[in-house]
Amino acid sequence: LGLDKNTAKTRFSDSSIEAVQSLMGDNTNNVFVKGYFPESLEQVGEIDAFNFVHIDCDLEKPFLAALEYFYPRLVKGGFLIMHDYSSLEWKGAKNAIDSFFKDKNEFVIPVADKSGTCVIRKM
Repeated sequence: LGLDKNTAKTRFSDSSIEAVQSLMGDNTNNVFVKGYFPESLEQVGEIDAFNFVHIDCDLEKPFLAALEYFYPRLVKGGFLIMHDYSSLEWKGAKNAIDSFFKDKNEFVIPVADKSGTCVIRKM
């Protein structure tokens, strides 16, 4: 994880839907689903295609599950933005991304931002 348990508890002390909604601003085009990924997908239903996906789940297992769900549904030319790839705190994101894309045609391209984001464009 990269964080001690007390820091992690403090940082994620309020992850309620209301708290997340307050951070998001205008929520008219957003759907909020409570639960743990990937089990929470049951509430969403089947979605066939995505043009743009942003993944930020920090930990290796949920990150890998997110990639396994979204990548096959990402349209050709679509973008996948992944948070914490170069983070010194969240090593699970890099592990999941590297292992998932090792046999894919896309190149993982780091973005120079404070969060260590990376991006792929599906071929």
